[in-house]
Amino acid sequence: MIWEKRNYGIQVDAINWKNYDFEHAKSADLLVSVGGDGTFLSTALRITEKDKPIIGINSNPQSSEGSLCLPRYWYKKIPVIVDRLVNGQFNRRFRHRIRLLVSTSPTQLVSLDTITPRIVESHALHSYLSDEDSVGEPAVPNLSPDYLLPVRALNDVFISACLSARVSRYEISVDEEMAVPQKSSGLLVCTGTGSSSWYRSLHQVDVHLVSRLLYLASASHSDNAAAAEVAERFNRDLVFPSDSTLMAYSVRDLITNHVFKFGSPRGFAKKLRVVSRMDDAYLFVDGWLALPFDNGASVELSIHSDDALCVIDFDDSTIG
Repeated sequence: MIWEKRNYGIQVDAINWKNYDFEHAKSADLLVSVGGDGTFLSTALRITEKDKPIIGINSNPQSSEGSLCLPRYWYKKIPVIVDRLVNGQFNRRFRHRIRLLVSTSPTQLVSLDTITPRIVESHALHSYLSDEDSVGEPAVPNLSPDYLLPVRALNDVFISACLSARVSRYEISVDEEMAVPQKSSGLLVCTGTGSSSWYRSLHQVDVHLVSRLLYLASASHSDNAAAAEVAERFNRDLVFPSDSTLMAYSVRDLITNHVFKFGSPRGFAKKLRVVSRMDDAYLFVDGWLALPFDNGASVELSIHSDDALCVIDFDDSTIG
């Protein structure tokens, strides 16, 4: 790729993902992500301009899905890719991303690989053991979300306790409705792009489950073909367009009882506001970055057209 571009007299800088930062994205006319979906997400995180294009090339199509990259067969057509980029023979596709207004300073944003769970003192353990611990106790004051994070989430944002075995506690407001307390294993919020990833994995059903449900419903027999069709249609409908202005939210393992009540554990929203009621929690952005989200911290999640990511692809019908 580098030599092909240099043959056209184009300045090319090859940067390892560990050293890549906002300045690299800002100074480039085009970002080329060579790797898989993880590399693409990491590259896109530092792009802050709507018209800054990015293209993804799956460097190992045998072991990587690369759904955010060009189709697999393009891996062996690097000269064609470069020629089309130079001659403007490509399409621009805009994928919406999630904007985050937070109460925690963006200076505390760190790589996911650098965080470790804090040790909880014994006197604080009761907050993880009782379903009714928040009732009647004075709440920590909510902090106002005054900071705009410099990154946008292309796939998803996950909010949870740092240690997955601990219960995640927070208050959530959907589209300006009254905030309600929740206990769960975490809250996932995704874009249309992210709906084909973790979100889909959380909710997809297999044929055996559908077959069993049909059997119970009819109390007589189960049609395997019908079960396969229902499962396929249900799973397909989980994915929504990448240019949708809606976010999908999903509550993992929602705890419900007479204290904690909530409607459907998943749905769509234009705006979400979440306030932490945890002592050691984080916001995780696209599986790469983490921001502390301790008791009283708040975040507002929304989608704005100005934050869209410009992704380059080609018409398959014109492969050279």
